[in-house]
Amino acid sequence: MAVLVGRESALHRITALARTPFTAELDCVDVAPVAVPHRVRGRLLVRGLLTPSPGESAAALFPRHGHAGSALLRLAPEHLALDDLWGSECCVDPDETAAAAPDPVAAEEAGLLQHLAAAHADQLLLLGARALDHHRPTADHLHAVRPVALDRRGLRVRLLLGEGTLDARFDFHRPVDHPDDLPEAMHRLFAPTLTP
Repeated sequence: MAVLVGRESALHRITALARTPFTAELDCVDVAPVAVPHRVRGRLLVRGLLTPSPGESAAALFPRHGHAGSALLRLAPEHLALDDLWGSECCVDPDETAAAAPDPVAAEEAGLLQHLAAAHADQLLLLGARALDHHRPTADHLHAVRPVALDRRGLRVRLLLGEGTLDARFDFHRPVDHPDDLPEAMHRLFAPTLTP
């Protein structure tokens, strides 16, 4: 795992002066790209050996960041612990995680969730009402519905109710293999909420 740090940072100086790799912890936080209550979607704790990474290109690994005054470090994960809104999983296998293919819609997720929140609030409300009808015989007053997460398998929304919040998951008719497949998958998902 590559870590981009400032050359003047204490972490870079310590790593450069260390004679042997040392154990470091990285705490990653996943925040929903849409304003919702309880916005932190998950945390990942990575523990492993930290070493300098000379010769690697920061521009190739971090193309969107400025690289002047930056240095690359390498964190070799030995322990991963995931805690998200939908369950905790301790001791995720680092090798399996490294070998896993990225979700094909991950790069599009933030923009799509923001678009849904800004341009499709009415459809989200109808989707939320559908979730309440399915899960509860007597639904609380539904104030708003916000999109929280999107992946190749479906959409998760957060229902803002009079008494708090409730998350609901809507699966696509089949997993999405490419971002170009998202418009059809989203249309099918919202189809029952669309008026003729």
